[in-house]
Amino acid sequence: MTKCINIVRIYKYYLATTETQNTDLDTIPPRFCITFQRASCWPRSKNSRIRLSDDRTQSTTNIGTRSHDNFSKNCQNQDWAKISELCSMGEVVAVGECGLDYNRNFSPSKIQRTIFRKHLSLASEIGKPLFLHQRDAHQDFYNLLTEYRSADLRGVVHCFTDSETALRDYLDLGLFIGITGWVCDINRGEELRRIVSFVPEDLLLVETDAPYLLPKNINPKPKSNRNEPCHLDSVVSMISECSGRSKNKIAQQTRLNAAKLFSLPALLSLD
Repeated sequence: MTKCINIVRIYKYYLATTETQNTDLDTIPPRFCITFQRASCWPRSKNSRIRLSDDRTQSTTNIGTRSHDNFSKNCQNQDWAKISELCSMGEVVAVGECGLDYNRNFSPSKIQRTIFRKHLSLASEIGKPLFLHQRDAHQDFYNLLTEYRSADLRGVVHCFTDSETALRDYLDLGLFIGITGWVCDINRGEELRRIVSFVPEDLLLVETDAPYLLPKNINPKPKSNRNEPCHLDSVVSMISECSGRSKNKIAQQTRLNAAKLFSLPALLSLD
């Protein structure tokens, strides 16, 4: 079994990411339409496997070592071989979560870059998109992505909270941008609210990063601080307010974007 599981859910038109423990997979409510189970951390056990949810959901997966976490410094060749094997499975639609995080530095930056290169090479080799993470590491992150530009990599910069310069760099690479409840935070989200309209409609995704980043503009405020996909309307409302685009248009376009990026034609038939 993996040490922990990340789930990426698509609820209605929206992409929603959720970190959870393995046991939580049995409690996925029926309202979740599509579940990506992201076995992202540590497939060291001989019993490592992809666990699919029941018939309430269509389930696919994206796999990686989370190159920015403390697992990277302990990653061995046999671990990477297992990740490569899993990523080649038909249920797997993306490689990641992977990237660089110099904010916490759970693993030394040099090791993070080495593991991130492995993810980039793997995604290029198998032709699947990347689920990307970057914090306080823009220049190195961007430089590595630029090195692989000729490989025609695709992906989403998950939970984007960086600067206008970083945003324009990622858009120049043709990457999708994932916007979360951060944009609804009065203090922390000020810069993101200013620049979110710069994201072209065809490169926008909306995420939860649940259970974190509960939108601060929910009214009335929910009893629990645990974020859920059902709160994504508040994120979409804020993007609409900042960009002048209608909520319905954002919803419809982000559904198309998710279907395109992750090769999920089933999304196009959801109501």
